[in-house]
Amino acid sequence: MFLGLERRWGRRMGGPAMTRLPVPQPVPTAPGSVHLGELAIAAGMAGFPVTLCYQDFPAPELSQVWKHYIRSVGPNEVHHIHTQRNLDKLPDRLAEVRIVLVHAPRLHIPTAWSIQLMEPTGVEGGPCPALLSRFVPDDLDEEPGATIVLRGSVQESAAIGRWLATGADADHGRRLAPGPMSVEFPGWLSSVLSPDPRSNGRRRRRLRDLQVLRGLLAGACVLRSASDGDEAVAAGTASRDDYESVRRLLQSPILLPADATCDPLATDMVNRANVYLAARSGEVRQCGSPLLGHDYEIGHEDGRQQRELITRREVADLGNVRSRMVRRLVEYLQRGADGYQWYCRMGLARRPPRRDAWSTATPAYLATNLRPWSLKQVRTHFDRLRREGLITAEREQGNGPWRYELPEELADGPSPFRNMPPVGELVPDLPTFDNTAPG
Repeated sequence: MFLGLERRWGRRMGGPAMTRLPVPQPVPTAPGSVHLGELAIAAGMAGFPVTLCYQDFPAPELSQVWKHYIRSVGPNEVHHIHTQRNLDKLPDRLAEVRIVLVHAPRLHIPTAWSIQLMEPTGVEGGPCPALLSRFVPDDLDEEPGATIVLRGSVQESAAIGRWLATGADADHGRRLAPGPMSVEFPGWLSSVLSPDPRSNGRRRRRLRDLQVLRGLLAGACVLRSASDGDEAVAAGTASRDDYESVRRLLQSPILLPADATCDPLATDMVNRANVYLAARSGEVRQCGSPLLGHDYEIGHEDGRQQRELITRREVADLGNVRSRMVRRLVEYLQRGADGYQWYCRMGLARRPPRRDAWSTATPAYLATNLRPWSLKQVRTHFDRLRREGLITAEREQGNGPWRYELPEELADGPSPFRNMPPVGELVPDLPTFDNTAPG
């Protein structure tokens, strides 16, 4: 129809008919979890091995992401660890391997130590493979080196699915396979690469944090240098763009340091469950009658409840932001004078609407602001912590309503990368975005 209109318009104006030319669509940006893996692989080529542990990623999405990495470096440069025999063969292959994939939980720590202690080229700073693991070890204090945990989410899985659907995962050729490269860090980075920044009360960064930061900065420098031309680059200097891109990735909600004890997903589950229980019990007094009928009392004996306050199915329904339960709960809170405060406790994935727009927003829109989770994540976070006694049911006072509590260590664990300064604070006299390395 549009082409016909263009032809008629061309004839009416006395000129030739216009032809619509195909417009190339931009290649979608890889999701954060995918880009972090690319940085880890590139960092290893500069002698900064990085370990990524994947938690709560669905197997179909994770397998496709790992296939993308394998295609990027070539199958001969990947080593799979399924058995002890595979691990025993690793030392002989370290000089040629760029990715080590761990498929057995018990072999994760021994593999990490092997990579960390061995120098295949015989010189310090030589290339080392990146370690990608399908598991998070029970005791990450035993994990050496630069290790970070990628925590899957419904949003991240959807982003990976959209990225895969475009075919962008197969469009990089061997972009992740530059030759060995040395990376230098300019002086303006010294304040953030120091164990103690001594500025603005920022949290002290430990050795592992500094290793993670150096590794990802090196990976960003390697990838940028490799994309600048076809010829191999032997040396490079971390740029302002490298720093800014890594800073944004380190502040992603999917990433936490390996030794962080906090569990933000479990915290959101507990908080949303408590809002739900408050609505059921009538604790949300200013919202009128209880959401689901009469006061929700749990039979108890000797101070202990006889059954769980909330079922696994209810927690799963609360994580489905399109469920009828979530919609009813949001509608119920909207009717109360204090509903906005309760809503903000439910685990938000983005900023809440302004208070003056809260009452007129649709429940469907308000529900999309909430952080979703899957049934598998209910099992691996909420149920596991409840079985281990780390999520407990408490009363605020004698006959007060029941609610769940988490230990402070799990509920509050700010990332050491949360307050990383923007590049403009480190080099205020220079433009923020400049692909050239600073002198």
